[in-house]
Amino acid sequence: MSLLRYLVLSASIAYVFSAGQCPYYGDARVHSIQVNLPNCTWYRASACCVRTEVVSAFDQMPPLQGASTGCRNRVNYMMCHFCSPQQNIWYTAGRVQMCSSFCSDTYNECEDALFNGTKVGTLYADGKSFCEAQNFVSVSSTSRCFDFDEEAFDGAGRATSSLVLLAIVAIVKFI
Repeated sequence: MSLLRYLVLSASIAYVFSAGQCPYYGDARVHSIQVNLPNCTWYRASACCVRTEVVSAFDQMPPLQGASTGCRNRVNYMMCHFCSPQQNIWYTAGRVQMCSSFCSDTYNECEDALFNGTKVGTLYADGKSFCEAQNFVSVSSTSRCFDFDEEAFDGAGRATSSLVLLAIVAIVKFI
């Protein structure tokens, strides 16, 4: 093995075991390829969750009746937080740090949807109370919190993450 290939491989492994850790699941888990993920498909190239965890989470969630597409997309993305390979950034002290703008935008998109027969806007006063009721911490920072990614629902996010993964594999293979 050439020195350059060894260094690239070592750097890749170091990245996986530092930034790639999945603290939501404890110290032992790192993100990996999960081709069969339902609902959280934008994380397939690099996910902290596995299929059974996603299925279990979504099976327990009652549907939001009368929800707009924007509401459904935001709630779906929010529910997939445990799949994110960037947990090391926003999972702190055993709590998910949710961007307050994401909380507010989700609340605004969903306030007229019905949850167990009651409007979301009646159940919660604002985005902060909505997120806190889901056991998230609403934070005003935009750098160390889980935030909505519009590209997850337009196809660009999935394509980009897959291309990055293929590029890394190609670089390591041909060095």
